[in-house]
Order: sequence, then structure tokens, then C-alpha cells
Amino acid sequence: NIDNIFLKPYYVGNKYKMNKVFNILSLLNDHNYKNSEVIYVGDSLSDIKACNEANIDIISANYDQTIRTIDLSKYNKIVAKSTIELQEIIKNLFNLN
Repeated sequence: NIDNIFLKPYYVGNKYKMNKVFNILSLLNDHNYKNSEVIYVGDSLSDIKACNEANIDIISANYDQTIRTIDLSKYNKIVAKSTIELQEIIKNLFNLN
């Protein structure tokens, strides 16, 4: 069951249109989150653009450096190169050390 796999709440696109900005803003609105309370983890330039437009922070995940055709660090200041590095970034952002 998909409800047991993903963290909630989650929002997805559909086969006709994927509007990341709309989904981000809906999540904020539907759950009364402030922009400063949300961090998006994404792996594409479109994720960075959507987060910039929605005015939320993003951590770019660039785990497989060998097949990446784009250097996400050119577009985003926070890039995790592994899941361990992602955990460390989140700990530091929230002062969880």
C-alpha cells in the first residue's frame, strides 16, 4: 500500500501536468506550514526553480555524479552528494547536533 511507503503529507502530479509550484503552495496552505518550516529535497533543476518560485529552501540531491548532466551547485547553494551528507546538512540546518 502506497500510504505505508511515503511520508505524509505528500503531493504528486498527474499524467497530464506536473505543477511543482502549485503542489508546494498547496502543501503549505493545506497544512498551515510557513515557508521557513519546509525544506524540499529535490534532484533536478526544475525542483530548484519551483522552490525559488514558491520561496522555500531546497537541498539538491546529486548522489550519482557519474550520470549527472548538470551541476546542481551552479543553481543551488546546498547540494548533498550522498544520503549521509544529506542527513548532516539537515542536522546542521535544524541544529540537531
